[in-house]
Amino acid sequence: MPSGSEEQLMIYYNEETNECRLFDKETGRIYSVPIEIIENRQSIDLQKLYKINGFIEIFRNNIKQKTVPIRKYRSPQLRMLYLEITGRCNLRCKHCYASNLNTPKKISQELTLDKYLQILNNAVTECGTHYIQLSGGEILTVPEKTISVITHARKLGLYVPTVFSNGTLITYDTASKLKKIGIGSITISLDGHNKKTHEALRGKGTFDRTLNSIKILSEVGIRVRINTVITPYNLKELSGMYKWITKNDNIIGWTIGPLRSAGRYKEWRDELYVPWEHALNVLKPLVKRYIQDAIINGKSNIAIEVSNFFRPSMLRNISPYNLDDHPCGYAFNQCAVRPNGDVYFCPTLAGLECQEAKFGNIREEALPNIWYKSKTKTPIMKRKVRDIPECRTCKYVKICGGGCLANAFELHGTVFSKDDYSCLSMKKLEELAEEFEELFRPMTSLIKNSWGGYT
Repeated sequence: MPSGSEEQLMIYYNEETNECRLFDKETGRIYSVPIEIIENRQSIDLQKLYKINGFIEIFRNNIKQKTVPIRKYRSPQLRMLYLEITGRCNLRCKHCYASNLNTPKKISQELTLDKYLQILNNAVTECGTHYIQLSGGEILTVPEKTISVITHARKLGLYVPTVFSNGTLITYDTASKLKKIGIGSITISLDGHNKKTHEALRGKGTFDRTLNSIKILSEVGIRVRINTVITPYNLKELSGMYKWITKNDNIIGWTIGPLRSAGRYKEWRDELYVPWEHALNVLKPLVKRYIQDAIINGKSNIAIEVSNFFRPSMLRNISPYNLDDHPCGYAFNQCAVRPNGDVYFCPTLAGLECQEAKFGNIREEALPNIWYKSKTKTPIMKRKVRDIPECRTCKYVKICGGGCLANAFELHGTVFSKDDYSCLSMKKLEELAEEFEELFRPMTSLIKNSWGGYT
């Protein structure tokens, strides 16, 4: 139980939709509960919840609180808030798409700690926020600010699934503080299986420091996720990285994705660029190996995701896109705040400085006003699958929904365009599905039923 709060469970109630959910801030899990338990009260007796839903079987006797507070919110719920708390960074990575934030002028314009705490207060009391994630820059260049933001978030009842770090500034003291506060994991950037490869991108001395940080986190009991960007240097090493990662019991996730055409990457593009189709030819065998090891043989509990291509949830029943759906989950319950207070649709589009995705600025208007106005006044929030003519008749449309808006913007200069990365990925994914027909049946059935697309 984190210090400063005995509340583990909270009820979130939406009067507009008459929805009621129980939120466990220690695990980040959400449970649906009957609306009858509300009765216009500020809180409910925990035993009443146990009797109605049998939650005592889920939580046993681990809950110290006797009542569960009720927090009301309106639609759309801002369930996840992504905070970039600084543009400062101790590295000069060749691929950094946020390098323009790491200047004296930009740093002098960053939001104060008090402003971030106010953002959290507003998010919880007016927007129904459950989760936050933190990134930079490098969050541990401002450790006091980082610790204070996370501590306040936890006291408010927010769950912190992960924070992002380059893994070079983590100490036992910092890791112990983060463990005590209570966070889900730390996502560490690792871009090679050996020193030469990783440091070709991130600089001398970074490899050993990163591995040492992963070791520290393991020893203090904080779970680790690995984030890797595709470069010409590491394509041949992904198999070795897979073997090392899956043998590390404290690593619970590995995300692999392409570089972004922004920031310092533009200076190094000729050296670092990898055609996505070429990357997929290497990634497909890796995913195939993962499915065999983790899904079929149960040898690993790690979750591996490849941006634009594969995630484990594809092997379960998935909800198909319709033409009138928004293609991105960020439209429903997430947004990102940059260090200068700019509020964006998503962190990737924020990094790309896409003006189509900018909602406003915290210095000029409070977060709840920005969030609720964005739903009705921002064109990107009204974007639909049918807006892209090529997607309407594509057999993959029910699976990808037209792809990632950040990819579309990066490739074509507007979010109202198709995502070519997704087009390539879907073709390769169908090939993979043919090799694991039974596992991919929920997905392939949607493809087969989409021949000719929608009308």
